[in-house]
Amino acid sequence: MGDFKLKRGVSVTYNANYKSYTFTGVDASKMNKLTSRAFACMLGHNVYESAGKSILERFKLIETEDIDEYWGIRGDMAELLVLDFLKDAYNQQGIELDLKTWDKEQVSYDNFRKNEKFGGLLDIAIAHPEEYRAVVEVKSKSLKDLDKITATRGRPEEVQQGLFLTKLSNVTKCLMAYVFFTPDQEATIKDYITEKNVNKQHYPSRNFAEMLIAKMGLTPKSCKISIFKHTIDAPTKFENDMETAYQKLIDFGNTCSINASEFRVSETDYLDDLSGNGNLGLF
Repeated sequence: MGDFKLKRGVSVTYNANYKSYTFTGVDASKMNKLTSRAFACMLGHNVYESAGKSILERFKLIETEDIDEYWGIRGDMAELLVLDFLKDAYNQQGIELDLKTWDKEQVSYDNFRKNEKFGGLLDIAIAHPEEYRAVVEVKSKSLKDLDKITATRGRPEEVQQGLFLTKLSNVTKCLMAYVFFTPDQEATIKDYITEKNVNKQHYPSRNFAEMLIAKMGLTPKSCKISIFKHTIDAPTKFENDMETAYQKLIDFGNTCSINASEFRVSETDYLDDLSGNGNLGLF
């Protein structure tokens, strides 16, 4: 089938001259803002998700995928552990940080609601002292990924996400904070979620993560935590990249078409089956 499924009522045709797919059911008024995750995909940094899929998502044209509650809970736990890690690390240097976090629901998963084009949710922000101001992008990972992520100082698409939020926050420094959980820790988290029968789409608030950290006796020293500093060295170029990515959304809203090169092979196979393009030349 491919990596996504079009919503019921959405159809697609293939234009061989332009090597593009044209979709029905496109409503430009339903276009969502460009978020940090979509931005990385639009630039081709995400090897797992194409620009084409991200465009369709922004217009609500594909079926939403069920997200295992485990990932959200593990992510919340990672954020809490990083908060303690940063406080301890800087306090040891005699520096008291003013760290900011936000309730996801209260800000509607968007710290930049006044921005009509771009949006996203910050994990942590270092607001003060001035010279240490930074956006902290937190990622939770399995310990087996440690060497690979360390070698590249963070996964490229995740670094782009962090820098995107950094630019929107009018700062230049981004700290990519990775928390690596051991297999035993991951198994315990999964077991506890199953035991409590957590609702898949509405996993508990950060209070649940705090409770689970306490139950497991986790501290920043219980997990491997790595911090990689990245900066926006060419702000004008970065702004241009943001505008280029956003323009892809505008163009799709106007033309309802996406070039085949914007999709992964498995995705074009799926679209070819729907459009009949896969049968061309067989009869």
